[in-house]
Amino acid sequence: VIGAETKYATGLDSSSTPSVADYNVGAALEHGDLVASFHTKKKLSQPTFSVHHRRSTTMSLAAQYAHASKLVTVGSTFQVDPLVKVQGKIDSNAIVSANVHHTVSSNLKVIASASVDAKNFAGDSHKFGLQLIFS
Repeated sequence: VIGAETKYATGLDSSSTPSVADYNVGAALEHGDLVASFHTKKKLSQPTFSVHHRRSTTMSLAAQYAHASKLVTVGSTFQVDPLVKVQGKIDSNAIVSANVHHTVSSNLKVIASASVDAKNFAGDSHKFGLQLIFS
């Protein structure tokens, strides 16, 4: 899969001609249970590379490198049983995150999440959340 986009400015620039506001490209390659992708942002200046591997029907692994921020993120998803899914990730800034999704019934899903700055554990940038989703 290969794609590209171009965005034109809605107004006119100082010379009263239309101008290109942004342009980007993206590509993905799928081979069995492995997907590798590349895309850009902000006039090709922010490339991002991603890899996703479905290890089994219950477990997936992924990694991403965002060049603009020099950020590497590695994560995994594990389906514990048909009603419970656990997700976790860590990035190169030592931010560790985890989510637990639990389907209580066909009308109610509960998500508990936490994000911790492992470099500054005594700090106050940690995040904790609880969501109730009614359908």
